Amino acid sequence: MGDPTATPSSRLKSWVTTVLVFLLVQLIFLTMDFFALYPNLREQGNFARSIMDALPDELFTTWFAPYDFLFFNFVTAVMVVAIVLAALKDVIVYIFSRK
Repeated sequence: MGDPTATPSSRLKSWVTTVLVFLLVQLIFLTMDFFALYPNLREQGNFARSIMDALPDELFTTWFAPYDFLFFNFVTAVMVVAIVLAALKDVIVYIFSRK
């Protein structure tokens, strides 16, 4: 997404793909949240469980809570931050690569 030699159509295609994947994941999360189909994170040694134990609960239950399940809120927040950072990088590359 940050290739300065990329054509505008390839950049657009890359961003459309990114947004579609994000929306697909959100649709999956909404469906799972609606039907209460949550993954089992109670097992010891589970990577997702160790991440969730390290985070403050109120961050993803009070401040940012589009879903009832804490892990979905965390994954959504990480995805949004990654997309925003990629967008900033593309904007900066576009501004400085113009001649």
